[in-house]
Amino acid sequence: VLYFSSTKLCGREAESAALLDACKNVLSAIGNSSTNNDGETGSAHRSSITALQQSAGKESTGTGKIVLVSGLAGAGKSELVRRAVCPWITRDCHGYFVEGKFDQMQKARPYSTFRTAFGDLCEMILARGDETTSMISNIIIRAVGRSVGSITSEIIPNLVKIIGPQPPDSTELMGHERQSRFDYVIRTFVSAISQPEHPVVIFLDDLQWADEASLNLMRTLVMKSSAMIVGSYREDEVSPDSFLGKLLRGEEAINVSQIRVQPLDKSAVENLVSYALRMSRRLIRPLADVVLNKTDGNTFFVVHLLVTLRDGGLLLYDSKHQLWRWNLDELRAREISDDIVDLFTAKIDRLDADARGLLTLAAGVGSTFRESTLRILYATSQADREGITVDKSTVRQMTPVTEVKNTIKELEKEGLIIATGLGSISRYKFSHDQIRKAAYSLIPVADRPLMHLRIGRMFLMDAEYYSRVDKDVFLIVHQLNRSKELIREAEERISLAELNLMAGERSIQTSAFGPALTYLKAGLSMLKPN
Repeated sequence: VLYFSSTKLCGREAESAALLDACKNVLSAIGNSSTNNDGETGSAHRSSITALQQSAGKESTGTGKIVLVSGLAGAGKSELVRRAVCPWITRDCHGYFVEGKFDQMQKARPYSTFRTAFGDLCEMILARGDETTSMISNIIIRAVGRSVGSITSEIIPNLVKIIGPQPPDSTELMGHERQSRFDYVIRTFVSAISQPEHPVVIFLDDLQWADEASLNLMRTLVMKSSAMIVGSYREDEVSPDSFLGKLLRGEEAINVSQIRVQPLDKSAVENLVSYALRMSRRLIRPLADVVLNKTDGNTFFVVHLLVTLRDGGLLLYDSKHQLWRWNLDELRAREISDDIVDLFTAKIDRLDADARGLLTLAAGVGSTFRESTLRILYATSQADREGITVDKSTVRQMTPVTEVKNTIKELEKEGLIIATGLGSISRYKFSHDQIRKAAYSLIPVADRPLMHLRIGRMFLMDAEYYSRVDKDVFLIVHQLNRSKELIREAEERISLAELNLMAGERSIQTSAFGPALTYLKAGLSMLKPN
């Protein structure tokens, strides 16, 4: 067995300390801002419930400060934030730590990352019991009004579990007024929950892939809410003309605390290998040198290279002497890819056909996916291979629940996917973007549009069956728009045009005008001139 549970922050002591210091400074500034606005500290003069109720409806000025963690892909940025910030904010500060990850394949869906983070935040509040839920419900409604439900239905769909059904907002606003109202409602909702007694930290992962609407909302929360924002990004993938690029150049009125995650040095790699193999640094030093040379100190690569060596028989455990053995000459002579994507492509290729097929289907969906989605995709894929036509009722009869569950367990065991999220729905994500990239690369380029067409049709069929097309419209059009050249029947082209119109209107409701324009143009392209 290789031991990795405690090595994720190996060699990251300095970065961890710097990150915590930066977060503590921001939290202190948020507390001072709250104290100045209230005129007194909540805990010193009144109960937390009374303090929260009295703060409801007050405009938070925010701190204008954000903590950003940068580095190359696989350097360990996300794990650094989770291991350093999450325990501190939840255990020491009794607060909430939520996260959302931007997806390179789903940029067109506005606020999808915030939707995930706010969804988990609602589940955390519900988990604290009826008293906390009722208290926060009253605070949110007092602060924002009864229209909060309709305004936030797209970005915080499960808020209804906390505040109950709310009447639709009768106020018709357009353009800048709609944007201002949306920003106000979201930041007030967040500030109503994020208080000195239980602060909220929102971790936004992979900011280099963020859509413009989400970046604008991030700026609003940094400037005018009591939540702390921590972000991570790949330093070599930031567009200089993007908001993130301008932020890093100091062109935005936001104070950035920057933490850079460097590649692991020789000493850190030796520590990691020593811990993983449970052997002294003296004994593993020659192996660590080979690993460092292959990986350039990339944390993610180091871990998975050791796994690859073990699986390939180049790293063998001697149970008699209770230590690992290897042949340096063989290691140096063997062709081992120094590219992480190639490494995972080879690993995925060694899976059985069912596991490999399910993983590539998941890669077509995105970085996150539901078990139920994979079950239906697997069933429709099997039916296609066998020439069987399925509809929205028969597909469920064919769904192989046990087989898919067992395959998912196999993929988890291989470290390729991990369970994620809160609540009753089984959700999974790729352990790293590089794994999803490797799985997607196994799909021939010429076959990808057809795959996305099948996924999109399945999403639509499933949504129609459950009467939730309006809720799943972004998932549906994301897939179908990537394969629209294959859609030739007039009826289906008109249907896709209508779906893009729906997505555009939903985007306008949340003031995401850029994505709205993209959807409306895509819809128009499906309509042939009279």
